[in-house]
Amino acid sequence: MVALACGGEDSGPLPSDGQGSGGSAMGTGGGAPDEQPIAQAGRVRRLRKSEWTRSVRDLFFAESPFELSSPLPDDPKTEGYIFDGQAEQLNVDPTLWAAYQRSAQEVARQVTERPELIEGIAPYKAGQDASERAKEFLVSWLPRAFRRPISRAELEKYARLFETGSVSYPEVPPFEGGLRLVIEAALQSPHFLYRIEVSTEVEEDGLIPLDGFERATRLSYLLWGTTPDETLLAAADAGKLDDEEGVRAEAERMLDDPRAQESIQFFFERALDTERYLRISPSPTFYPDVSKDLPTIALEETRHFTFDIVFQAGGGVYDLLTSRRTFANASLAKIYGLSGDFAEDRFKLVELEPGERSGFLTQVGFLASHATSVNPDPIHRGVFVGKQLSCLDIQAPPANVPPLPDPEGKSNRELVAAHTEAPDTICRECHAELINPFGFPFESYDAVGAYRTMDGPHEVDTKAAPLIDGVPTPVSDAIEFAERLAGSRDVHRCMVGRIIEFAQGRKLLPEDKELASQIGEASLSEGLSFRELFVKIATSRAFLYRAPLASKESP
Repeated sequence: MVALACGGEDSGPLPSDGQGSGGSAMGTGGGAPDEQPIAQAGRVRRLRKSEWTRSVRDLFFAESPFELSSPLPDDPKTEGYIFDGQAEQLNVDPTLWAAYQRSAQEVARQVTERPELIEGIAPYKAGQDASERAKEFLVSWLPRAFRRPISRAELEKYARLFETGSVSYPEVPPFEGGLRLVIEAALQSPHFLYRIEVSTEVEEDGLIPLDGFERATRLSYLLWGTTPDETLLAAADAGKLDDEEGVRAEAERMLDDPRAQESIQFFFERALDTERYLRISPSPTFYPDVSKDLPTIALEETRHFTFDIVFQAGGGVYDLLTSRRTFANASLAKIYGLSGDFAEDRFKLVELEPGERSGFLTQVGFLASHATSVNPDPIHRGVFVGKQLSCLDIQAPPANVPPLPDPEGKSNRELVAAHTEAPDTICRECHAELINPFGFPFESYDAVGAYRTMDGPHEVDTKAAPLIDGVPTPVSDAIEFAERLAGSRDVHRCMVGRIIEFAQGRKLLPEDKELASQIGEASLSEGLSFRELFVKIATSRAFLYRAPLASKESP
């Protein structure tokens, strides 16, 4: 990795553990919460692009992200990891390094040109001279930027840097010049750009407890996707994050903050693959009355729906798959067959028909994004349910799979079945028993998600026996299918596993599976809400401790 700094103690290579930022298996085990295995993990993890953007915004108490002439490059995507920026892939190349330098300079300039932002980080007190004001700024702001206390040497180094601001920027007043130079340097420091965990003391059980500030950082980037606030850092400083109860109290507080909405919405966007909605493109010949804005409308519905589930209704996995509450504007109301007064530019809470709709899988976004421009697509609908919701291992199709042939009088289901389930073909093994049974229950929804009972001259056939918890389970339609999925151990474990992946910044490892299983069982048997799931993961030993790296640390 490339060190990012501005001279002095921040220069030189980053702390190295020999493993980058990833994780590797330490063996298996499990059982009680205090006996669960914890995967080895790197101690240095770069902020994701979205985390950098939000952290910079919140460091200066800005109401919105800073406008940059050249935004930071997008984080790399890793096969099999559904979130942006798997930790071990968050390296820094010369292009990103240059982008960080440029962005730090632009942010520093914008801050020092806005008096309200200066006042937020360095408030002027009557009778205070410039040096006192500068010291108070450094003492209060640098710990927020680095997410930990600063040393005397660091304070002295940045104080000297502040004093040279008038030389570096003679065109601005000396105080603003000092601020500008310090901000530039701090935003390029590895202590801002990376989440660095320095705790190394191994306890008797062989694990390393993170210190309060490291726990505050993990907690903040999980629940808020941004830097810790002053209250969280104060809790760390007071030792309140040294035990599970203190962490739980802070997690509950943070989930009541609007910043949690932003982070958890991001989780759902990736877990439910709503980016795919932007590819919705129904044929205007077959669907002439459907709004051209359907992709963005569908995305807005899902955002309203998941917000309602988590923050209004206090729901969990069961509610995600069975709730008949959603939000509709005029275009969606037409597709859902709702009567009443709807506006195109406003969404309102509605109850959908019980015999036609049940949760996320029967909403327009999922259905229309897994369809062709003309017909439903049971193959991709089935793959989504199997892979994303049940965490089944469904391999990618072989190369050169021919497209569906002409219908020749067949229904959509008959056509797909004939094409993918023919005896003695490579397709049959996956499609006949796994993929198609997951997709066929949704045949009662057309390519834009409208409910239907006929497919042209054919009655729709929605009966199937999808593999649920390893057992072929007969269902009559999507409503019963959603209910069965909502009661599936595999689905609850899978969703908990997604949250663990999100929290740890990497794909699920063997050591994580005991925790996912335990919390998943509780999600199913106790009906835990998504809030409770996030809190349980945030207070787990896997989140509050780390395992030693075998080559560097030992009990």
